[in-house]
Amino acid sequence: MKKSALWFVIFLGVVNLCADATYEGARSITGAYLGSLGASGTIVGLVAGLGELIGYGLRIAIGSA
Repeated sequence: MKKSALWFVIFLGVVNLCADATYEGARSITGAYLGSLGASGTIVGLVAGLGELIGYGLRIAIGSA
């Protein structure tokens, strides 16, 4: 029982690592992707800024750090 719990925790850690890598990788190319769609620098900045505002606003609303 103890060994299976350890493997489960390790498995969840690997899944979390993959999810974080995917999320951060996708987030880092948002500006270039919008630019390839023809968005101006102003639009890219507004979209990125709005995303950050919503993210931080939700953190404050739900109380996470």
